[in-house]
Amino acid sequence: MKKLFYQAWVSIKSYKLYSIINIIGLAISLAFVMMLSMYINQESTVDKFHPNADKIYAVYVSYNGDKAMLFEPRARTSYWSGYHNENNEYVDLTNLPEVSMMTKMQCVQDEILINENIKYNASIINCDTLFYKVFGYPLLVGDKNTILNDPSSAILKKDYAKKLFGKKNPIGEKINIKGKLFTVAGIAGEPKGKSSFEYDIIISTLNRIDLSYKESPIGFYIIETPAKAKIVQEKIKNLHVNVGDAKFQSSWNIIQINKLYAKDNISKEQAINKGNSENVNILILVTIILLIIGIFNYVNIQSVITLKRGKELGVKKVFGASNSRMFGQFLIESSIYVSISTILGFFIAELIRPSASILFEMDIRHIWSFDTTMLISILIIVPVITALIPYLKYRYSMPIDTIKQVGSLKNRSLIRNIFTVAQYVMTNILIVVSIFFIKQLHVMVNTDKGFESKNIIISNPPSKYDLSSHIDEEIDATVEKINKDMQYMEQILDGSPAIIAWTNGNPITDKGRKNRSIKEFSYLDNTQKLDVIKVSPSYIDVFGLKLVEGKFFSKTDLSNKIILTESAKKLLGIDDITTAKVSSDLVNKLIIIDGKVATFEKCYFEITGVVKDFAPGHINSENKSIVLYTTLPPCNMADPLIIRYQPGKEKEVLSMLKKIYSESFGTDEFEYTTMENIMDEIYKYDRTTSITYGICALIAIFISSLGLFGLSLFDIQQSYREIAIRKINGATYKNIMKMLSARYYKLLLISFVIACPISWLGITKYLEGSMLKAPISWWIFALAALITAAISLGTIWWQTNKAANENPAVAMKKE
Repeated sequence: MKKLFYQAWVSIKSYKLYSIINIIGLAISLAFVMMLSMYINQESTVDKFHPNADKIYAVYVSYNGDKAMLFEPRARTSYWSGYHNENNEYVDLTNLPEVSMMTKMQCVQDEILINENIKYNASIINCDTLFYKVFGYPLLVGDKNTILNDPSSAILKKDYAKKLFGKKNPIGEKINIKGKLFTVAGIAGEPKGKSSFEYDIIISTLNRIDLSYKESPIGFYIIETPAKAKIVQEKIKNLHVNVGDAKFQSSWNIIQINKLYAKDNISKEQAINKGNSENVNILILVTIILLIIGIFNYVNIQSVITLKRGKELGVKKVFGASNSRMFGQFLIESSIYVSISTILGFFIAELIRPSASILFEMDIRHIWSFDTTMLISILIIVPVITALIPYLKYRYSMPIDTIKQVGSLKNRSLIRNIFTVAQYVMTNILIVVSIFFIKQLHVMVNTDKGFESKNIIISNPPSKYDLSSHIDEEIDATVEKINKDMQYMEQILDGSPAIIAWTNGNPITDKGRKNRSIKEFSYLDNTQKLDVIKVSPSYIDVFGLKLVEGKFFSKTDLSNKIILTESAKKLLGIDDITTAKVSSDLVNKLIIIDGKVATFEKCYFEITGVVKDFAPGHINSENKSIVLYTTLPPCNMADPLIIRYQPGKEKEVLSMLKKIYSESFGTDEFEYTTMENIMDEIYKYDRTTSITYGICALIAIFISSLGLFGLSLFDIQQSYREIAIRKINGATYKNIMKMLSARYYKLLLISFVIACPISWLGITKYLEGSMLKAPISWWIFALAALITAAISLGTIWWQTNKAANENPAVAMKKE
C-alpha cells in the first residue's frame, strides 16, 4: 500500500501542469457544489432541529380560497358557539384526545423596546409556559421548565443581548416593552438549523401584554403518531362556525412544522419565514450540473495523463500486474487529487461564502453535521467514479495496444470526445438559461404593472399610536393628542407642493395580505371569487391607478360602493356599471330576531368605476380580477403613511416627515422604505435565479475552458512532428491553424446542436403556468454559442498560434 501511494505521488509530480489543471478545475467545481449544497440542505431541513419535529403540527385554515393562515385553537364560550363538523357537532380543538400537548405563541416582528432610553427594533415571541416542552430552541442560561412561569421575565438571544448590553452581564437587567418592564432571566442560543420563526426576545403570555393585532397567535400540537394525525385531520377538515342560521365554512388542515417553511399557500402575515421550493429545485439542478462538469473535466484531463503513462501501464500489465492492483493505483491517485481539490475547494468556499451570500441573496450557514457528511461523501464517492473510467479502459486493453498509443495521433479517443461534448452541452445549457432568465426578469420588472411604484415612500407610524402600549389612564389623553397630531399632519401634507397624494394604509403590494381577502361576488346568476383590497379614497391617486370608466371614490363613499378592474368586470359579465348591482358577503347585514342573531344577509354594492388591470404582487402569480372597497378614513395614524411625491423631491419630503415626527410627535422614531424596494423584494427569487444561473454558467465555462486548454496542449504536443512536415511541404500558417482547431470547432458545434433543444424544452417547461413570458428568441442561442466559442477557442488560440509559428527543425525535436 505504501508503494502504491509513493507511485501515485510520483505520477502526480511527473505531470505537474496537467495535475494543476485537474486540481484547480475540480476544486472550483467542488467549492460551488459545497456552498450550494449547504444552502440547499439548510432550506430543506428547516425546523428539523426540534427533537419532536415529526410530531409537532400546526393547524392552518383558509376562507373562500384565500391564502391560508396558521390558527390558534379556541374553545367555545358563552358568547361564541365554537367550531362544528359536518354533523353540526361541536369540536373542541383545545382538547382533542389524539393530542398529547398543545402550546400557543405569537411571533411579532419590528416591535419597539426601550433600554436606557434608546429604542430598538425586536422580533418577539410571546408564548405560554409549554413552549420549551414542545420546541427545541436552545436555552444557554435559565431553566426551561420554570423560566416562562414568571410573567415579568424575558429571554434574549445571545447576539441580541450583546447588542443591548455589550459586554455587560444582561441577567437581571430591565427592558421596556410597550410600557411594561421585563427582567432578563435567560439567554437563548442559535438553533442547530434554520427556523420558520426568527426571534430576538421570548416573553410569557402570562404578562397579558397586547403586542400586535396584525400577527395573530398560532397553536401547535404534539401528535405522537401519523395514524393519530390522520384522525385529527379527519375531525377538522370541514369545520364551520354557526352564527344564527348562517354557517361560515372554511378549509382546515394540519401540517408538520418541518414542512411549514416550504408550504406555498400559507401567508407570511404571522411573521413566518417562508422559502421557495421552486428556487431550491433550480439550485439542486445547477449543483448537479456543476458537479458533473467538474468530474467530466477531471476524467478528460486524467485520460490525457493516463495516455502519457501508456508505456508504464503497459509494461506493468506485461509483468503481470493484477486488476485489483491497477484499480488500487488509479483509486489512490484519484483520492490524492480529490483530497487536495476538496481541501482547496472548501477554503475557496469559505473565502467567498460571505460575498456569495450577498450576491446570491442567500443566507449560507454552516450545519457542521451535514458539512462533515458532505465532505466525507465527496472524498469517498468522487475518487471511485473518477478512478473507474481509466481503470476500465486499461482493464480491457491489450498491453501492446497501451504501449503503442504513446505518441500516436490515434489516441484521440471517442470517450474523451464524448466527455468534452457532454461538458459543453451542460455549459451551453447554463449559458442559454442564464441569458433567458436575465431577459425574463427584465420583462417582468419593466412591464407595466398598472400602478405607480416610483417616487413613493412608506413610513411606519410612531409606536406611541398603538394604544396597547399605554396604560388605561393614559389612553384618553393619548387619543386626544392623536387627533391633534392627525389634523396637524393633514395640514402639512395637504399644503406641500412636493406631495402629489398621500394616504394611510398598507401598500398595494402588501405581501402579508393585511388589507386583502378573497370574497364571493354575484351578478345575476354569475358568482365568482374575487380578490378584495381595502383602500382609502386617496389610495387610487397615490398609486396612479388608471380609470377606464366611471369615477373614483370620494371621501363620502365609505360603504356599499366598489371599483372593479377590467378583468373583474369581464368575469362577472357586467355590461353597464351604472345599472349593475353586485351582491357579496364582503359586508354582511345582521338579521336580529328576539334580540339574537338569526342569520346574515348579503349586501348589494354599487359600482362607481372600473380601473385598468393591475398586478398587486408578482406579475406571474397575481390574480388581476380585483375589487377595490373603501372603508378607511383618509387618515388613520395606526397604519403606515404612504406618500407619492414629485420627482426629485424625496429629500425634501423626508426632511418634512422627520420634522413632523420630531416636533409634533415628539419622537425620532422615523423609519421608511420605498415602493421600489418593495418591488425588488417581490422579484427577489427571480433575481436570485438569474444571478445563480449567470454565475454558475461563468464557472462552468471556466472549468470547461481549463479542461480544453489541457486537452489542446496534449494534442498539439503530439502533433509537432506532423506540423513540421506539413510546413516543410508548403503548408501555410492558415492551413496549420485550421488543422489544429478543426477538431474543437466540431466538438463545440455538436455540443451546441444538442444543447439548443434541451435548453428550449427546459425553458418552455419552466414557463408553464406563467402569465407573462419573455419570448425565447433566436439570438439567445446565438449569443450563448458566441460566448462559448470565443472563450473556449480563445483559450487554445495561443497554443495553436505558437505551434503554427514554430520552426520545423525545432518542432521535430520537441515531440
